[in-house]
Formats: sequence, C-alpha cells, structure tokens
Amino acid sequence: MSDHHKTKAQLLEELAALRQTVAELRQQATTPIAAVLKIEDELPSNAERFRPFSLSLNDLDRLLELSRALVTTHTPTAVLDQAIKAATETAPAADRGSLQLLDDTGQTLHTVAISSPDETLGQVITFRPGEGIAGHALASNQTINVADVLADERFLPSELPLRFRSLLVAPLVVKGRLIGTLSLSSQKVGAFVAADEILVQLIADQVAAALENARLFDSYLQAENLRKAHQFLQATIDALASHIAILDERGQIIAVNARWRLFAEANGYAGSNYGLGLNYLQICEAASGPDAEEAPLVAEGIREVMAGRRNQFYLEYPAHNPLEQRWFGVRVTHFQDAEATWLVVTHEDVTERRLAEEALRASEEKYRNLTNQLPVGVYRDTPPGKLVYANPALAVILGYNNIEEMLQTSIRNVFDNPHERDAYLATCHLNGEVAYHELKARTAEGSQIWVRDTARVFLNEAGEIDYIDGIIQDITDHRAAAEALKASEIRFRSLIQNSSDIITLLGADGTVQYVSPPVERILGYPPERVIGQNVFSYVHPEDLTGLQTRFNETVQYPGIDDTPFEFRMRDAQGQWRWLEAVSNNLLDDPNVKGIVVNGRDISRRKQMEEQLRLLEAQFLQSQKMDAIGRLAGGVAHDFNNVLTVIRGYSDLLLMHLREPEDLRSYAEQIRKATNQAASVTRQLLIFSRQEMAQPEIIDLNGVMIDLEKMLERLIAEDVDLEIRLAPALGLVKMNPGHIEQVVMNLVINARDAMPYGGQITIQTANIAVDKTTPLQPLPLQPGRYAQLTVTDTGIGMDQETLSHIFEPFYTTKEQGKGTGLGLSTVYAIVNQSKGSIQVFSQPGQGTTFQVYLPCLTDQIGPDLRMADNQDLDAAPDKKLETILLVEDEVEVRKLTRLILRKQGYHVLEAQHGEEALRLCQQSLETIHLVLTDVVMPNGMNGRELAERLKVIRPEAKILFMSGYTDDVILRHGVLDAHVNFIQKPFTLNILLRKIRETLDAS
Repeated sequence: MSDHHKTKAQLLEELAALRQTVAELRQQATTPIAAVLKIEDELPSNAERFRPFSLSLNDLDRLLELSRALVTTHTPTAVLDQAIKAATETAPAADRGSLQLLDDTGQTLHTVAISSPDETLGQVITFRPGEGIAGHALASNQTINVADVLADERFLPSELPLRFRSLLVAPLVVKGRLIGTLSLSSQKVGAFVAADEILVQLIADQVAAALENARLFDSYLQAENLRKAHQFLQATIDALASHIAILDERGQIIAVNARWRLFAEANGYAGSNYGLGLNYLQICEAASGPDAEEAPLVAEGIREVMAGRRNQFYLEYPAHNPLEQRWFGVRVTHFQDAEATWLVVTHEDVTERRLAEEALRASEEKYRNLTNQLPVGVYRDTPPGKLVYANPALAVILGYNNIEEMLQTSIRNVFDNPHERDAYLATCHLNGEVAYHELKARTAEGSQIWVRDTARVFLNEAGEIDYIDGIIQDITDHRAAAEALKASEIRFRSLIQNSSDIITLLGADGTVQYVSPPVERILGYPPERVIGQNVFSYVHPEDLTGLQTRFNETVQYPGIDDTPFEFRMRDAQGQWRWLEAVSNNLLDDPNVKGIVVNGRDISRRKQMEEQLRLLEAQFLQSQKMDAIGRLAGGVAHDFNNVLTVIRGYSDLLLMHLREPEDLRSYAEQIRKATNQAASVTRQLLIFSRQEMAQPEIIDLNGVMIDLEKMLERLIAEDVDLEIRLAPALGLVKMNPGHIEQVVMNLVINARDAMPYGGQITIQTANIAVDKTTPLQPLPLQPGRYAQLTVTDTGIGMDQETLSHIFEPFYTTKEQGKGTGLGLSTVYAIVNQSKGSIQVFSQPGQGTTFQVYLPCLTDQIGPDLRMADNQDLDAAPDKKLETILLVEDEVEVRKLTRLILRKQGYHVLEAQHGEEALRLCQQSLETIHLVLTDVVMPNGMNGRELAERLKVIRPEAKILFMSGYTDDVILRHGVLDAHVNFIQKPFTLNILLRKIRETLDAS
C-alpha cells in the first residue's frame, strides 16, 4: 500500500510503533543516554492532538519521518533544515520558515536553519523575553499566531524591509527551559489556522527534545573522555619509578601512583586509602622521630611553592635504616590552569646516585691528590677557555703564585696563538681520541716557553664539546735541545751534501748503503741509482785488483786508514774519473755498521799533472827553441848588417848604372837576392817567435803573395793550396810578422788535420758590418773589415773540441807533435788587433777559420811605400840638418854616411855611445837627428845614449835602428809606443823616408 493511501488509523498505529521502538532503544542503551532521553515524557500525546483536526495523510507521514530522524540521531543539526522544510510544507500558507536558538546569555537568538531564499533571515535577531512577538512566545511558552503583524502592538519593526504580514511562532522548550523559537511567516494576512499552530508546536517540541538529547550525549562523551584521560594519566604515573602524589591548593592528597601506595604501606598509611584525602602538610608537620628531621623543611617548601614564591622545591634526605644506607629526594612542583591549582610531590630513591657521587667524590679526591703530586700540569677547561681545575704543577709551569690565581685566567690566553689550539681541539673532536700538540705559551711574567698540550674532548648529549681534560708539559729545554740537534743534523747534512767529496757507506761486501748527493755532480749518478749496487762494478779494470785488495785489508782492521788511494770510476757518460779516497772501518759501530769512504775527485789534478808533465817537456823544447832563437837572433843581427850593406850598395849601383843594360840587370839581381835573404831572415825570426812587433799599414793581399812560396814548402805534397784574393782589399794596421804568424799557424793546423792529403783554400774579402749583419756571436762593431778565410777538407772537430781549441796548451795532437799554443796565439793576435775569429767544423767535414780585421777608415792608395827605384839624386828641400850617425859596424856606417851625404845631410860619425857623447859635448853645431844603433859595445846601448843626450842636446831627435830580434830590443827599452825605430836590413828609400818623418815630426 502506498503512503498516500494510508488511513489515519494506520498512521496512528505507526506512530505508536515508533514510540515503542524509542522505548526499546532506551532500555537497550549501555550509555547514560537511557537515563536522560525521556522523549515520551517530554512530548504531548500526538494521537490526542490529531483527533480534533482533520490532517492530511501526507502531513502525518512527514511528521512521522521527522520524528523518526530526530529521535535516532545524536547530531540533530543535520536534520534541522528538514524540520523547517516539513513545517513549511505542512502549513500551505507559509512562504518561509526559520529556526532560532538562544545563545548562552539567553538574550540573543541565532538563526540555525531556514527555508527561504531570503538571506536576511540568516542574520542575528536580538529579542529579550517579553519583547516582540518572538519574545512573547518565549515568555509565555505558547505558540503565537499573529494574523497581521502591522496590527499587533507586540510587533517590533526592524531596519530590514518587511517581507511578511502574518507570523506563527512556536517556542522550543525542554524541561521548562526555553532554548529557541520556530517561526513561519507569510505575505498574506491571517494565513495560519489552528491546525497549523498544533503542527508547528509539535514539530518544535520534537526539535527541542532532539537538541537536548544531543546536549546530554555530548556531556556523556566529555565525561567518558575525561574518565579515559584519568585512566591514562593514572596508568602513566603508575608506570613511573618515583613515588608521586597530587595535592590540591590546600595540600590535600587527591591522587597517588602505584609506587606511592607501596611507599604509603611502608610508612603505615595503607589503611587510610594510601593517604588519599589526607593533608600532606599536616602529615609533614605531625611527623616525629629520627626519620622526621627533614619533614618540616618539606612542609615549608610546599608552602613556598603554594604561595608562588618558588616554582619548585627539592630536598634530599637519608633514610635511617640500620641494615643499609638509603637516600631519597623529594620534589614539589607547582601546576596551575584556568580552573584550579595543584601540586605534584615526587619521592624518588637516589641511593645509587648518592653512592655513585660519594664514590666519584672519593675518586676525584684520590685523582686530585694524585694530580697534585704530578710534575706535569693537569687541567680541565670549557670550550670558551674557562679553567675549572688546575693542579699546582700547572701554576708553577705558567708562573702563577697559586692555583686560585691560575683559575682566574683563561687557558686560551696562555697560548701565543689560541686559534692554533682551537683547530687542534677541533681535530680532537672529530677523531674522538687523545691527541697532543706543541705550542708556544707565555708565563704570567710574559716570558715565552714551549709546551706540549695533550688533551681529550668530552661531548654533551648534543654532540658539542662539554669540557676538555688535558696535560701541559714544559718542553722548552727539550725543544731547544731538539732544535740544536736539528740544526746540528742540518749542518752535518749540509756539510755532507755540499761537500766537494763523495761520502759513501759500504757494507763488508762492497754494497753501497748510502752515498752523498755530490756523487751526481761528480759522476752523474743520482744517489738512489747507486744505493744497493756494488761499488766495484764502477771501477776501472786496471785499478780493480789493487782496490779490492786495499778494501779487504780495511775490512779486516777496524779504524781509520788515512793513506789515500787513487783509482778510476766510470761516470754516467761512460768517461773515467780519477778519485782519491780514504776509509774508516765502522762495521762494529752499531750506529753506522759500515765502512765510510771519503772520495775526492782528482781528475782535474791528474789532468794538471799531465799538463805539467807536458809543460815540462814543452819547457825543455822551449829552452831548445830559445837557444835556437838566440842563435838565430845573433845570426840575424850580423846577417842583417851584411844585407844592409849589400842592399845599400846595390841600390846605389842601380841609381848610377844607366848603361850598359847587362850591368844594371846584374845589380837588380843582387838587390833581389838581398830581398830574398831578408825574407828568409824574417821567416827565421817568425819560427823563433822573435819577430819585430811594430805595427804597420799593410795590404793583406800583398802578405799572402809574399807567403805563398813559404806556405807551399810547409804543406805536404798531397795537399793542394789555393789562394783567392779579393780585389781592392781594405788596408789594415798591424805587425806584418804577426799576420804572417796567424796565416802560418792556421795553415799548419789545416795541414795536420789532413794526414791523408786534401785541399787548403785561403781567401780574402771585404766585409761591411752594420747592426743587421748576422755575425753573432762575434763582438764586431759596425764598420769595414778585411776577412781572411782558411778552409781545409780534413777530419773536422766535434763540439767538445771546438769549445777548447783557443785555450792555451789545449791540443788534440799526439805527444811531441804540438804545444797547444798555435791557435791560442792566433786568437791573442787577432783580439789585440781589435778583430775577431770564428770557426766552423763538423767531424769528417773539414774546418773553416774566418778572421775579421778592421780596415783603416782613411783610404790609402797602393803607392803607400816609396818605390825601391826612386831616384836618390833628388835632394830634399832642407839641406842644413845635421845627423849624428852612431853605428859600430864599419861597413854599415860607411854606407849610411854615403847615402845621407848624397841626400845633402851633414853627417857626424861615432863608433859607439861614449864617442857620440864626447862629439856632442865638443861640437858647437846643432845636431838635428841622432841615428843610433840599439845594441853597441863599450857598455852603453842606444837607449842609454838617447837618455843622456836629452840633457846636453835636448833639441836632437832620436831614430833607433837594429838588426836584432824584438826581445833583445825590448830588453834595451826601445820599442815603446812613441819611439822612432827602423829595422835592419832596410832599403835606402825606407831609411830616407823614416829620417824625413822623424825630422818633420812635431
């Protein structure tokens, strides 16, 4: 059957069944809801209300559904909108409906449910009971039906626009307590009838009952939660090991835990419910006997906490038990919230801690006594550096009068560099181990000391440094000794490493156990390469047997063997180096356990000894050469005088012989032979290295032409000589003999480099040098140079030989075939002439020497010298000069006198110096020039004569002449820079030109 076809009887039956269901639910409830939900008593009989009225079946159906929903829910706010909707639907005239509840003050109604799109109904409506229609409904506890609000004096208009005319208000009442109103409104006047009043009031009663049911259920839930919280709290404090009692603000015990109950039993309070309800203050004040000494203190502490003068009170007291010593601690803590104030009293057994503290105190005392006797400083400090403990030794070390004074300072201030200690402590923190560090510290007096700080850090629960325990030792003396030892070791090591000798430590079998760094400088081996090797593997085979015998003798006899022994060792380049060594057998010394050998490189000394031997041989050869040279010089002197006479008279013959032609040719042959003989004399002087050292302006090409025949005689028949001369070669100024010696030495060197024949090429060339000329590394200044090049096709030289070829006594020739002075002489002559020399060579590809000689800046023509055939009859312009001729050789004097007189000079003669002095003293005429020989008999040479003539004839000019070699002339003091000199044999033209130059010189 459909709900729309139900009769009123059927609906009433369903309503009665609903009431029965509610009753059954109340009986089955296990919560206090069964005691508080009395819906039947609160609601009027719905059946009686329906009898006088004719309600529709739909109205009854909606009413039953609403009753069923409100009765069965504990949260009626979810169905309040349904109640308003049911009220508006059962009153057809209602346009809108709302439900308002009073707040806790009972003065303000709040809308909690609406059935209208009008938002203004949701605003707060303020009514006092008895004011307004809603207020009268509340005050009278009756439903009010107002047909027209504008005609009802109880209506209080609001500021909101009026949207209704008729109003139906039913109060919500629970047990006589007003909680709100249910309102229906309509825009029509007189819209609501009596049936609407009954229905709305019925709905209001059911809503009020449901709201009260929810409130009672919330109260139950709160009580249940409080009970559970109390059970949890009790279980929590029961689980604690301490004796806990909770006191109210008067000191009365309101709760205890399980441990307290045991405590109460032990103290005779079990029969009084373990002290619950008793006043703890009174218990403390009433306590007596030996166990009650601290009770008054506890009572006073409780009062202090109750009065708010202390937040917490704590006291420890002993339990007087003859069988064992026990300690307890009582703690009183204050708690307060908005409703109440109470205290928590805690008793805990602190016997273990007290005993541990006593043991710790005894241990610390023992530790303190021990550390006070230690000679090292012991301390404990905190991370900021605050000392909390120091022993007397620390105060002594740091110069403080006592420990108290020491504790007033910061340990960080003790160290010169506190940050260094901080870093060291951080390392200790990370490693978690005991560590030590050496630092500089300052005493109280300000003196600086070195200390060793041995420390360990201890961490707190957060992993941070809590404190540091450490030991400080004064290591100043130790440090100084260590520094001295280190300096000594450094000095000793430096002596060994920088020694010129090789210090070697050998085992008994000759194994190298240590070798000093100089081994690399001397032999080219890094020390690590030699260590572990047998020393005899480096010794020359010829020296091996003798060295091994000497070494075996050293092994047999401990001590120093200071007799040097010499041997050769192979270096890293495979060369043999000479060493001289002494040894010391320290095999029995536990610190050494080896044989110490001090080896010195004597290769240079050996080389010098060899050179000395060669020099001695060369000296003997030089003595022989000197004797030959002296002989050659004497022969040359006499021969030059003869040649001077022959050349002079041949020149005179040529001047006077015009016819016949055959006689003139004979005279020319005589002069040519004389010139050749003079050339041979000059070459003889070159070989004896006693040629004249007078620089002249010479043509290098002319020198080469003059030397060509002699050079061909010097070289072997299987060596070809080719001379290439550059045209218009620049003139140079140097001694002709020197340049000849340069050429001859270079040619002889080239000849010796070609033992199996070859070719020698001599070239001359003009070279202009400026800043861009690539002649480096030659030290040539910009200018013009005459270049002399000597090239051979011989065996060549390597770079090592090239680096030494200009050194004196250096030679690659076999013993007895060279003195090592040839190229060094060439180098000296070239440099003396402001020139330069360079050499190019490679093994097997020949050698080239290039000599650069500076040219004269003023160009001088080829007619530099007088022609040998110049006419001597042409007398000079000056014919009044008087010349004093001093010559001990009669023929030379006669020839010279003849030539001078033919030129118009007035000539005075003297055989030697004494005669020349007498003549000058007796003669009254002016003597313009003295032409004197250098070496003369009777004890006075030409130089001495010139010195004496300066006194008696200061106007006379001096011209020296000699046929001796330069060393003899030098010994007589003639070859100075400004001395006029002419070498015999001379031609007549050279003699006359030199005389004229001397007379005309200023």
